[in-house]
Amino acid sequence: GIAIARGEYIAFLDADDLISPQKINLQLTALKETKADICLVNTKYFDTDNPKKLYSNLERSMASTPNVLNGSGYEMLLAFVQKNQTVIQSPLARNAIFKENLFPVEMAYLEDWDFWFRCALNNCTFCYFDHPEATAFVRMHPKSATQQQNRIIESEAKLRANIDYYLTQSSLNLEQINALKKLNDSLLINTFKYLIAKTPLYHIKKIASYYQSISKKSIFYAAFFKAINLKRKRR
Repeated sequence: GIAIARGEYIAFLDADDLISPQKINLQLTALKETKADICLVNTKYFDTDNPKKLYSNLERSMASTPNVLNGSGYEMLLAFVQKNQTVIQSPLARNAIFKENLFPVEMAYLEDWDFWFRCALNNCTFCYFDHPEATAFVRMHPKSATQQQNRIIESEAKLRANIDYYLTQSSLNLEQINALKKLNDSLLINTFKYLIAKTPLYHIKKIASYYQSISKKSIFYAAFFKAINLKRKRR
């Protein structure tokens, strides 16, 4: 779809989610005024059985601070190493940025996070447009949330391996590369700590698959021992 799109801008919208009627028009105005490449807006979450009740996050909190991204370069990279800063329904992006940054088709999850990180690495400019009539609405699916969350956590190993590779190949200075890699590794350890802690130790094949998915074995061992300690504290 991206490859054959002829428009100047691209936005994504999954079939079961929603956007406000004026979202794209308002984002177009913001992109033209700021000269940015990618415009993000506020996100709200809703349940199918009560779509009028809106939440600020997946934990169903009524208020939280939105992820405000403005600018380009190292600060954007720092933000996207920490976490995916946007749902896929929020951004409106210039078509031109997709010529250098494609979605990794081999990834079943987190491919959008990978894409936005590479946009930041290629000095794309982000802007956040705060307007009540420019909103992305994401439907929550509680029945599949647990299973999907486990798959997403497992996919983070592939994502963070990609980030490590992208940083190695980047034109950032050595100090910036080392700082971002160190943060990336520490977050991967933390992610796998909780994943391994949720996995019974007699599931040997599952534990082994985690080991195989992490290129830096020192990260697996650090996560494993932290997970054992977490299991002990939960008893």
